[in-house]
Amino acid sequence: MMLRLDKGKIALALLCVLLAASVYGAYYFWRMPSSEDHYVATCRYQQEADFTTVVTLKPSILYENRTVLQPDEIAYLSLVNQVRVSFRYRFTCDRPMSTFLMRYSVEGSLEAEGGWRKAFTLTPEETSSETELTETYTLDIAEFNQLIQRIEEETGTYAPKYTYKIAPRIQVEASTDQGPISEKCEPTMTVTLTGGTEGRGRLDFDGLNNTREGSLGHYETREAVWSLYGLRSTVRNMQYASCVAIACLSTCLGYAAWWRMRSPPQPLIERVKRKYGEKIVESSEPPNKRIEKVTIKVKSIEDLVKTSEETIKPIIHEEAVLEKEELKVRCHIFYVLDADVRYEFTAEEIAEPKKKIAKNNVKSSRQASISLHLLRMGAVVAFIWYFYWAFIHEVFVWNKLIWESIKNTQILINYICSIASLLLIILSTVPIKRLTVKLKPKLQKE
Repeated sequence: MMLRLDKGKIALALLCVLLAASVYGAYYFWRMPSSEDHYVATCRYQQEADFTTVVTLKPSILYENRTVLQPDEIAYLSLVNQVRVSFRYRFTCDRPMSTFLMRYSVEGSLEAEGGWRKAFTLTPEETSSETELTETYTLDIAEFNQLIQRIEEETGTYAPKYTYKIAPRIQVEASTDQGPISEKCEPTMTVTLTGGTEGRGRLDFDGLNNTREGSLGHYETREAVWSLYGLRSTVRNMQYASCVAIACLSTCLGYAAWWRMRSPPQPLIERVKRKYGEKIVESSEPPNKRIEKVTIKVKSIEDLVKTSEETIKPIIHEEAVLEKEELKVRCHIFYVLDADVRYEFTAEEIAEPKKKIAKNNVKSSRQASISLHLLRMGAVVAFIWYFYWAFIHEVFVWNKLIWESIKNTQILINYICSIASLLLIILSTVPIKRLTVKLKPKLQKE
């Protein structure tokens, strides 16, 4: 038996699913903040602090008696003579500065791993109005080894690793048209001596390049954006859209349910044929000409179908119109013939008078006219709404060109919706007579 679907129930189920999705969408979007705070930088500046090292060598076979170590080569303590360190600081800003003042000092320190620490002042505190600073220092490895040995003799300790640090302390004060700037910069270069003071270790350099960026600005409140597969819209629009969808779907669902309840019940013969149409055979012989057999009445059409399946006989349908109390009654007779036995199920329904049929035709036409007018009004409102946001708001309020505004996905969707609404308005202007189907009553056999 073929599966027959009720289109009305499918439509109601689809509306319920869409309404549930809209309710979830409203719950999802109304939990999201509709606006966000964005930082807008009006002035950007940058501090660059770089250390450059030049290692002078003693004559050696390894480095072919060269006096300067290459950047990618290893500095062995036994071959190093001196280390010359150049420090360069630079302050840049993308806005003009009316005043600029820099205070700086440079400190050095020698530390034993997990032990003592000796501090030095390489450059005392000074001030400058220049945005660039350059200092050069020379580290004598032999002097450092002697200092380490004396401190070890005094403290009676020994460390496998020693660290020498150069740490500039820079304070910048500047004034711009976007506000004052006050920044600190404290880069640190580290020279690590491994292997002790016997000259069997090596030198490693760290922290040579330092960059620090900053900005002046303010926070602006903007509409939060929601995107899905390249489609972008604001959260506030999605909140409103979800509420509108709930209202529209609820109205459609209520109207569909009301229409389904108000619609007359389906005739018995149509319900039976819809469910068991493949097993029913229409009889063209009048009921009074049939051969008399033993008749067994069954309670329901289901029992008759069961009998048909067991006897492998078709169900025969006959129809007659009778007069009862000034009403025409349509009598449906379903039966199965098995030898001399007749299994029968009889059902009656009131035949609709011609006046009632005409009244129903007028009522259906009136309901179709009302539905068409409501559809036209909704299409007009939708066209005005989408046309305003797609054309008037973009062209006359924001002074944008049409081909520039349609690059925005949301504006393009508004244009498409406005065109679709206009087409719906045009289609809804078709005369109601063309859309109304008049039901003609079938001729009844007396």
